[in-house]
Amino acid sequence: MKRCKNEVIWQPLLAQFDACLKVGTVDLMTVFYIMRALHTVQFLDEEITKSLVAYLMKKGYTEADFMKMSSKQGNYRRALQFISIVAQTCPGLRNQLFMT
Repeated sequence: MKRCKNEVIWQPLLAQFDACLKVGTVDLMTVFYIMRALHTVQFLDEEITKSLVAYLMKKGYTEADFMKMSSKQGNYRRALQFISIVAQTCPGLRNQLFMT
């Protein structure tokens, strides 16, 4: 997949997302959706991944919260996607969320 060349499209979205991160009003699913979108257009890099994982840790999310991301009981598709995105963009990340 080729990188989306039009970064202007993403600027307002990311500016609003950054403002919400600073206030602390972003939930786990929003972080997941933004990371997945950025990864799809190849804008997600190691620095962004580390900062978003650190934000989730600061907010107190645990592995149990990741397991509940799916709308269906026992379906871990979103949790696996999240872990896969983090592993692809930041392979050296050592974090307690991914050690269990």
